[in-house]
Amino acid sequence: QLGAQPRWASSAPDSSDSWAYPPADMAAWTAHVLFIANRFKGRVSHWEIGNEEDWIFWKGDLVQYTAYLKAANLALKSVDPANQVLLGGLASDGLTHWSPQTPGAKPKALQQLYAAGAKPWFDIMNLHGYPADYREWETRIATAYAEMAKAGDEGKRVWITETGYSTLGDTAPLSAQAVMR
Repeated sequence: QLGAQPRWASSAPDSSDSWAYPPADMAAWTAHVLFIANRFKGRVSHWEIGNEEDWIFWKGDLVQYTAYLKAANLALKSVDPANQVLLGGLASDGLTHWSPQTPGAKPKALQQLYAAGAKPWFDIMNLHGYPADYREWETRIATAYAEMAKAGDEGKRVWITETGYSTLGDTAPLSAQAVMR
């Protein structure tokens, strides 16, 4: 995963969560991605850019994230055209949001990303849904995929890149967390 700025590179260096803001200098971000891509060339081929840009881990707007994603994509593909770029995993399904009351939550993020021009800058769409019941994954994937199809992106894969932590809370008994078919 590539994402999070050091304080000195952040557009909000005085904020306690400066790491979550877009970089102050996109050229510095691009140079960082180039350095990492060259360092791990031949060893890493799939790169997730950011994390849950539709939630608290991205303090910019989704137009800014799209520029961030584009810069990373161009840098990664210049080092190795076979590199695969993953959209930073969206919380839930990219349209509804599992925590819409949280400041910074961006419902309808997938629509906003397509409107901002993100389509050519990622190869794989991924979700961080954390449903309480595994059967909810089918609905979340179908919802995201329907939005992708509306944008002409039905050929892209959908990955689940985060799962497993109990959405029932830290104190839920294992029997409540277990999934039985």
